[in-house]
Amino acid sequence: MIHHTNWEYFFSMFALISAFICLLLGLVLFFFFKAEVNADNQIIFSNEQAKLTIKKQQMSHCFREVISDLKVIANFNEIINVANRTKHDLEGLTHDFYQFSLQKGLFDQIRYIDKIGMEIIRINYINGKAVIVPKDELLNKSERYYFGDMIALEHNDLYISPLDLKVLDGRIIQPLKPMIRFGLPIVSKTGKKQGIILLNYLAGIMISNLNEEATKGLGHFDLLNSEGYWLKGPEPEMEWGFMYEDRQDLTYRNKFPSEWEKIIESDSGQFLSASGLYTYETFYPLIEGQHSSTNSEETFTCSTNSIEGKEFFFKIISHVPTSILKKKNRQIFNEYLRLYLILLGFVLIATSSIAYFLENKRHADEERKKLIEKLQQALKEVEQLQGIIPICSYCKKIRDDRGVWNQLEVYIRNHSEAEFSHGICPECYEKMMKEMDEDFTRPSN
Repeated sequence: MIHHTNWEYFFSMFALISAFICLLLGLVLFFFFKAEVNADNQIIFSNEQAKLTIKKQQMSHCFREVISDLKVIANFNEIINVANRTKHDLEGLTHDFYQFSLQKGLFDQIRYIDKIGMEIIRINYINGKAVIVPKDELLNKSERYYFGDMIALEHNDLYISPLDLKVLDGRIIQPLKPMIRFGLPIVSKTGKKQGIILLNYLAGIMISNLNEEATKGLGHFDLLNSEGYWLKGPEPEMEWGFMYEDRQDLTYRNKFPSEWEKIIESDSGQFLSASGLYTYETFYPLIEGQHSSTNSEETFTCSTNSIEGKEFFFKIISHVPTSILKKKNRQIFNEYLRLYLILLGFVLIATSSIAYFLENKRHADEERKKLIEKLQQALKEVEQLQGIIPICSYCKKIRDDRGVWNQLEVYIRNHSEAEFSHGICPECYEKMMKEMDEDFTRPSN
């Protein structure tokens, strides 16, 4: 028998099974997608935290190295002799300063300044070369904020200036030279201050190293002073606002007020905001016995007061914009979408096979049901033919359940699958021929 596919049933099964499997597959892949996004975000968060930890360690190393250099210079024999006003070799001391500057390559200037602010020795470091400044070019620095702060220190107290820009003759030098000044007072055996040793550290080296490390992460790197001014920011025009009269309002507090409130309330942390992921660390340069200044309201005059301990700090910030986080998540989503579409193709192929199998099964079930019904009907009819059948002994008619007498062939036809074909048996044929012969030979009246 030819089987004609019931396409309506086939497509209904195909749609139902496809929808279920696609939904289930989508839920499973969405679960794995969310898990991978969370894991990827945790990696980003951890990387940004690790990156800032390294930056903080780099800054700490730079400060420790410079402080160590400062203490080495302060213990030169000739420095001690100068402080005690004993016989000393100023020319030899100048040469020592020169060699130290040349070997280190970290200091824009190494200076010995006397107690009234006059430079006695100054070594400039220019384009990889150490240069001894002639005596007639030495300057008085008594009005610079760092001198006033340093000459006021006690014996063995160490001074670290704010990170600012090098200034000459009241003008900020171009190209910009970020500078941190490290100083120690020179004190005689009698406790009298005789001057200061001052190292102008080329902080641009430290900032460049920090910025180079920042390129290894997703976020951009910001370095802020304790007042929230950018020392290293997203744009050069936003940096060193406190050094320029027209940039005084360029602070992190003004640009990102809600984020700054969270950053300033703790030493380290990480949080998400509408603008992205923020990770921050705080570096405190000062330890016990170290001092700094707030600088002054006027950039080139003496500072108004000194600060100590946790009043002086740098904020190291990594900001990963929301667009970058979304891009990473979108990349993961696209990978799962491609996987979903590939699996969907296999699902549709498998589903069509399943639907076709179910349609064949349905057809086979219907055929089997019909066959069973026929067999049951035949069995019923066979059962009806069993037992005692009332038949007329004369005419051979059979009485059915309703009491009606039926011809034998009619009864059997109604109660079975049998059909009748009529013929004549030999005995009847012989009898019939004999009767016909008798009819022909009988005389007519």
